[in-house]
Amino acid sequence: MATYDVVETPSAVASHLPIDSTPEPPVKRSRIKEFYFGIPGILTGAAIGIALGALVQTTSPSKEVVSWIGVPGSLFIRAIKCLVTPLVFCSLLVGMADMLAVGKASRIGWRTALLYITTTMIGATEGLLWVLLFRSSFGNKSKSIEVKAIEFAFACEEPGHFLTHVGANVSCVYDENYNKTSTFSPSSVFVANDIHRSFAKRNSGFTQRTLSQSLQGQLNAIVPSNITQAFADATLLSIIMFAIPFGVAIALLPRDLTVVADFFRAINIVFM
Repeated sequence: MATYDVVETPSAVASHLPIDSTPEPPVKRSRIKEFYFGIPGILTGAAIGIALGALVQTTSPSKEVVSWIGVPGSLFIRAIKCLVTPLVFCSLLVGMADMLAVGKASRIGWRTALLYITTTMIGATEGLLWVLLFRSSFGNKSKSIEVKAIEFAFACEEPGHFLTHVGANVSCVYDENYNKTSTFSPSSVFVANDIHRSFAKRNSGFTQRTLSQSLQGQLNAIVPSNITQAFADATLLSIIMFAIPFGVAIALLPRDLTVVADFFRAINIVFM
């Protein structure tokens, strides 16, 4: 028969009061809550959202209307992000302090690191497989970009006069066409040949980074220069790497300073 060690961590609240053997009456659960917070409620909400989205799309709403429709979802996502960051920090901090208190930090730490490396490798391999499978379906065809010439017009000091080129001569001439129709005459238009590509724009919003730059970015994220900024940006990697040594430091405090650990345990209970 397998035996298990019962480990009581500082976060566990032990009660030594006599246990009342009287069974508690069953708590009646509301069917509305079960439906709303269960899988049926999630599926119903998704179906309603898809139907409303299709209905709104047929009416060709303005950007302002679309922005107001997205406000509830945006607020919900912002609320989740607001809670996740302190929740992760307090949970890791308290967990690390408790593991050190019971002497299980080394064993659990190695298991966690091994699990992290394994899941990362599985995720990367799965991503590469999906790319190889569906590359032919999506292709790598770049859209043809129409290159437009850059045109300029130079105004002279006298009102209505513009720099005009006629053959090899350049002079300030009154542009009658522009003053009547607000359209420059061909002789007042200069075309710029972008030899050094000073006016060229990138057609992609992604920044190309080398493997070395990516690794250096991850290492820089592990050691944040400003933990407050990491909390503001919700950089979980920086917060995690800060919470682990902070939890170790709290666990090594003298017994008369347990108020610090108790404070974070209380905060963790509030978020949970």
